[in-house]
Formats: sequence, C-alpha cells, structure tokens
Amino acid sequence: ETRVSQTGVAIEALGFQLASDGANGSKLNSRGQITYNDAMEAILADMPLVPVPDVAAWKDRSRQSYMGVKHADNVPPDIVTLANPYRENALVLRYWVAGRLGCSADTLRRRLDRDPLNGSFVAT
Repeated sequence: ETRVSQTGVAIEALGFQLASDGANGSKLNSRGQITYNDAMEAILADMPLVPVPDVAAWKDRSRQSYMGVKHADNVPPDIVTLANPYRENALVLRYWVAGRLGCSADTLRRRLDRDPLNGSFVAT
C-alpha cells in the first residue's frame, strides 16, 4: 500500500508539473488542478518510450489501486492487485526519468526485456 501510495503521489506531482509547464498541451483545469488520469496522460505524452504494453489497462489499475489506498472510504485492493500497479508505476516513472536524462527510445526498448520490473506478478 505504501509503495502504491508513493508512486501515485509521484505521478500526480509529475503530471501536475508537466501540465503547469504546458508540456505537450497538458493543461490544468479551471481550479488549477489535474485529475490522476490527466496526470498519467501528461507523463505518457512526455516519454520517448512507454514501457507498459497496455496503457489503458495500466491507467485503470493504477488509478483504482491508488484511490483504494488513498481514500479511507474506498475498499483497498488485495496485495497482488497492488503489486502490479506499483511495478508499472515505478517502471513508467523510471523510464520517464531515463528519457529526460537523454536515453533514446531504442536504448530503452533494448533494456526493457532485462528490466526486473517488466513482467506481471501472478497469484498462485
């Protein structure tokens, strides 16, 4: 729960900063805020390579898990449901940083297969 919360806060903050800077056409709403989904979109639009294969599914898992641990009135997800969004959140954030540090999409693509966060956790 803590790791999902931490990566969720990072996604919100990074997406907010990108939208505040006007990066990739991202904008804050009329109240100067950004939704979690819009924050994810701002980050994805600013990446040379998106490391998750199904962006829509990641966005859904990430949002549900983050809101589940963030808000007391939501039912918290089980551990496997939390593990995969954490893994994907961390992967997206790391690849965003790598892109900002100058790694090319080709380099990131080649290294994705060896990344320990690339691959789903499955309950047995």
